[in-house]
Formats: sequence, C-alpha cells, structure tokens
Amino acid sequence: TPKIKNSLNSISNLGAKSFKLLGSGKGGFIFVYERNPKIRKELVKYFNKGVLPVGIDKAGLVNIENGIL
Repeated sequence: TPKIKNSLNSISNLGAKSFKLLGSGKGGFIFVYERNPKIRKELVKYFNKGVLPVGIDKAGLVNIENGIL
C-alpha cells in the first residue's frame, strides 16, 4: 500500500540499512535493526509512539510466571 511504501522509504531515507516488513493484514509491522544511536533517535522522532524498542535475550525460553509461558 502507499502508506507502507512511504514508511519503508522514510526508514531508508533516515539511514537505516536493515529493516523488514513482517506480518500481513491489519496486524503487520516493520522490524528495524539499527545500531547507530543517531539513526535510532531519528526513527523514534519520525515515527513518534509507533516505535517499540526490543532487545536480544540469549537465555532462551524461560518461565515467566508460575510455570506458565
């Protein structure tokens, strides 16, 4: 869609090199991997509250509460 194309172009224009459209329909999102803090800051500023920071966990699958995943 034009909205997705505009978002992908904006991400590229802000300098991000690693990004991927994930999901489909109304529940999709764009995953961006960026180590440069300046580019990350620009992405957050541009997309406002639509950015969800994630991290990498090397522990693997763990129980979070009372043995329920």
